[in-house]
Amino acid sequence: MKKILTKLTENKSVFIFDFDGVIVDSMIAKGNSFANIFNANKNDKKKILKYHLINGSKSRIDKIKYIAEKILNLDNIINKLFIKRKVNEFKKNYYENINSIKLIDGIDLFLKYIYNNNCKIYIVSAAPKFEISYFLKKFNLISFIHNVYDSKLTKLDSMNIIIKENNIIKEQCIYFGDSFSDWDLCYNLKIDFCSVLSNDKSGLDRKKSFIKINDFK
Repeated sequence: MKKILTKLTENKSVFIFDFDGVIVDSMIAKGNSFANIFNANKNDKKKILKYHLINGSKSRIDKIKYIAEKILNLDNIINKLFIKRKVNEFKKNYYENINSIKLIDGIDLFLKYIYNNNCKIYIVSAAPKFEISYFLKKFNLISFIHNVYDSKLTKLDSMNIIIKENNIIKEQCIYFGDSFSDWDLCYNLKIDFCSVLSNDKSGLDRKKSFIKINDFK
């Protein structure tokens, strides 16, 4: 944990986390579920998994639409009913394997540490709140979290609400994410960003303008 407690984090009062790939190591499991609901062949499964890993912060609805249209060329059958059915199939498939999902190493101790130092902890994620709550309860983390903002709001709107709610300057915030869209969000808001490199397809390891960690140990 010492490697994270640098000058960048020691003066922060608000810590904001993405969820998949940052708190729980779930990105591969979710990618497999996207492939499974389309019964994708080996080649298409690789494309689906790559797209999912590169676009970690997109909603599952957006991912399903993209996979159907751009990877599988199913334009002629895509409608609201099709999307709704695939979302439900995704949820069912993912939940069949949910017990295999583990925490990112050290995140539980890191959350406890910053909570005990009177910092506020938020989750801003494209995952649905019921799913996030399931894991927070399962891993006994829910008492550390001040609030959860899920796919009902854009990440930009959620971040602005947090900043306004706490009446703080942006230098007091830090966001932990695992995708380029997370970094873009922080760059545009002028909020410090820390990349969690649990996703080796994100490309964030090649950037030099922010802190990078593999885990929270």
